[in-house]
Amino acid sequence: MQKIKDFDKVEASGDFESIEPGAYVAMITSVEDHPDKQYLEIGYDIAEGEHAGMYSDDWGKNNLWAHRFMRSYKDSALGFFKRFINDVEASTPDFKFDFNDARLITCKVGIILQNELTTYNGEDKKHLVVFNTLPADKVRSGDFKMPKVRDKRERRDSYGSATDLDDDGIPF
Repeated sequence: MQKIKDFDKVEASGDFESIEPGAYVAMITSVEDHPDKQYLEIGYDIAEGEHAGMYSDDWGKNNLWAHRFMRSYKDSALGFFKRFINDVEASTPDFKFDFNDARLITCKVGIILQNELTTYNGEDKKHLVVFNTLPADKVRSGDFKMPKVRDKRERRDSYGSATDLDDDGIPF
C-alpha cells in the first residue's frame, strides 16, 4: 500500500449516528432538473429538531445520495408533483412556485423517511428513503402515519433463482 502523507494527523471518524425513520421538517438544499427524463432531483437537510443540520458535515457533502429524492413532472405524475409543490408552499411562508426550480432552494417541506430493504451484490442492505412529503405543520403536530418498511430485497426460490417480492412478500 502507498504511504499516506500526514496519516498521523488524520482524525479518526467517530461512531455514525443514523437518523430514525419518521417525519422531519427538511430544508431543500439543492435542486437539479433533468428535463430529458422530466424530474427534479432534490437534496435536503433536516431543518428542525435534534437532527437539524445532520447532512451539513463532510460526510453529508460527500454522500448526496443519502439525502435526496426525486419528483417527476411527467404527465402521468403531475398530481404527485402538485402535491409536493403544495407541501412546499404550505411549509414556506411567502413562497409561491413559479417554475423557477432554483427558488425551491432554502424552502422547507415535511418529509416522511421510511426504511427500505434492498439487495446489493448479494447482500441485504437497509437505508432510509423519502416515502412522501407533507406540510411542515403536520410534522410538528404529529399528524401523519408512518408507512411499513418497504421490502425490495431479492429472494431465492427453491431452485436458487432470484425472485423479487412485492411489499406483501407475494412473488406474483
